[in-house]
Amino acid sequence: MFGLPQEPYSGLPKGLALYEDLPDSLNSDTVKLTSNETVKRVSRPLGEVLKERYSEIAAMYRAIGSMRNYLKVNGLRNNTLVLYCGDNGAPKSANRTAITVQDEKGSVYEGGLLVPGAIEWPAMIPQPVVNENIAVTTDIMPTLAELVKQPLPSRPIDGISLLPFLKNAELERTAPIYLQFQPERVFGNPLRTISNLLCRKELFH
Repeated sequence: MFGLPQEPYSGLPKGLALYEDLPDSLNSDTVKLTSNETVKRVSRPLGEVLKERYSEIAAMYRAIGSMRNYLKVNGLRNNTLVLYCGDNGAPKSANRTAITVQDEKGSVYEGGLLVPGAIEWPAMIPQPVVNENIAVTTDIMPTLAELVKQPLPSRPIDGISLLPFLKNAELERTAPIYLQFQPERVFGNPLRTISNLLCRKELFH
């Protein structure tokens, strides 16, 4: 599990050097984020912030690459499941270029919820394939439980096993995904609840 990218951003010199050629025009905009020095909210030029954010992403890629190389060198890659997904949409400080969904991190619209996901498991997925189904992190436990043939806990389980969808990319998920967001615990706002995500083309506050 990676905590990157996450503000307050930082980066190693070799990572920051990769993004020295970002357009100067980016620094005409400013974004508010947490300061590494004071841990308070500050305004900084967007270009400087993106250089640090991208450096963190590059560091994560290097770590994932090292892990995948270890699996390959030691003959473990074929039957090891590697799963990656984001945890929430991008914030303003990410400069959401070319993103067409509505809103951003902290929102219950698509821009706050939809994130990329990738699964590598050559024994089950020998060729690259795109699966259009929506999944949620509560699906991870049921999926792993089915893989290792272990029973689920005797309590309500929100997620479902994704194994059938890994076996058949044409399979369509029809059961709705239920989400509940309680922003008063975070932002002090009234309760907002969203249900039946898969049955809506738009999410409503």
